[in-house]
Amino acid sequence: SFQLSFTQVRNPPRCSRHKRKMKPGHRHPETFKRIKQSVITIKNKDDLCCARAIVTAKAKVDQHSNWEGFKKGRRIQLQQAQLLHHEADVPFCPCGYPELEKFSRAPSLYDYQLVLVDETRSYEVSRFGPSQDKQLVLLYSGHHYDVITSLPGFFATSYFCDRCFKQGHCL
Repeated sequence: SFQLSFTQVRNPPRCSRHKRKMKPGHRHPETFKRIKQSVITIKNKDDLCCARAIVTAKAKVDQHSNWEGFKKGRRIQLQQAQLLHHEADVPFCPCGYPELEKFSRAPSLYDYQLVLVDETRSYEVSRFGPSQDKQLVLLYSGHHYDVITSLPGFFATSYFCDRCFKQGHCL
């Protein structure tokens, strides 16, 4: 029998003039999220970060007139998150995959698809609900949800397929 294996090792940058792109998986995820312009951090002291992220992403997609209020975590974000919890019949507690599935079936999110990028699973991309043109993209990291406004920007690539969730062009 014959077995052959290849290993490719990338050389580190030779000078500090050309900085490496900030891609998911770098050493400091908190710094990564803070620097990325495609991530909106949800600031809260309650257990509603998932619903807050969903309503903030929806406000961004719909170009809501009070977008700044949603982005900064003002009262409108809290009110809409509480309404979403009641509408989807989800208790006010930390959310996981079953709760995301319930949120995806809420009447107010009928025309939207929830997409989750899970940092705890090596940035695996999951979808909830049927495929839709309007996608609400969430980032899950450290028992907290944030909003991703652009998947190509988040993954530092020029193209990211929103159907198969792969970098580069698909067939």
